[in-house]
Amino acid sequence: MKYTKEFKVGLFAIIAISALYLGFNYLKGDDFFSSTKKYYVIYNNIGSLEISNPVKINGVNVGRVSAKKLLQGKKGNNVVVELDIDGDIIIGNGATATLESALLGDMSIALDNGNLSEPINYRDTIHGELQKGLQDLLEESAKPIAINLEVTISKINGILTNFEGTSKTVKETLESFKKTSDDLDRLVRTNSSVLHETISEFKILTTEMNNGIKEIVPVFDKYGALADSLKAIEFNTTLSKLNKTLDELSSTISKISDESGTLGKLIHNDSLYNTLNKTLEDFDKVMIHFEEEPNYFLSPLGKTRKQIEKQQKKEANKQD
Repeated sequence: MKYTKEFKVGLFAIIAISALYLGFNYLKGDDFFSSTKKYYVIYNNIGSLEISNPVKINGVNVGRVSAKKLLQGKKGNNVVVELDIDGDIIIGNGATATLESALLGDMSIALDNGNLSEPINYRDTIHGELQKGLQDLLEESAKPIAINLEVTISKINGILTNFEGTSKTVKETLESFKKTSDDLDRLVRTNSSVLHETISEFKILTTEMNNGIKEIVPVFDKYGALADSLKAIEFNTTLSKLNKTLDELSSTISKISDESGTLGKLIHNDSLYNTLNKTLEDFDKVMIHFEEEPNYFLSPLGKTRKQIEKQQKKEANKQD
């Protein structure tokens, strides 16, 4: 059987178009060689979501958007989105499909497959949620900044109001200073001749004082030398007296150390110490006796020794 040239060209065109279609859809995530399951999600607004946008679980593509349809009702216009999910993916009870938007505007659906122990049936409806858009995030972030900016502007207004009053005071101060400066300039101009004469006299006085100081300096130098000489003489006299005193003290200590002297005997010989000690003991006894028997000493002319002995015998007999 022979095929015509036109048949071959047509067959090749059909094969090429089919391959192109299948390849294009495969690149979009539609795998014709794997089974898929269909689920539905209802949204209030899908934004720029288009057919073939990916469906992801934890960032991994598990399906695509296969269709979308406007659903009108009493509560408003909702959008039903059909999802083609890979056949080996299990969707459980409580699953959610969150509509997300990338920074560049690409839309996708993030799927949370819920409780895997309670899988739902094919073509069931999954609860749909909307992710907060970039504008909402910016509004939430900008709200505290706007409040702080408003407070800052209020404070700046208060500062500017106070500054307005301060600037008025500063202006008055500057005007007063300018007036004082003008008065001072007028006074200087009026008394310029007197001021010039005073400055000249002060210059002459300064010159004369410098000359006088130059003449006084040698006198001070001589006075300093004389004071140094007097201090040296006084110090030498004091030193001589101190040396003489030390010599006398050394001589006295030598005499005390010599056993032939009176102090030396008193220090080195204990006989004199013993005699002196005995004398003090006798004196102590006399004083004790004086305290006990003052009649022996304080009679009109005192008592003789015989009278004292007689008195002692009498007292002894009384005791017996």
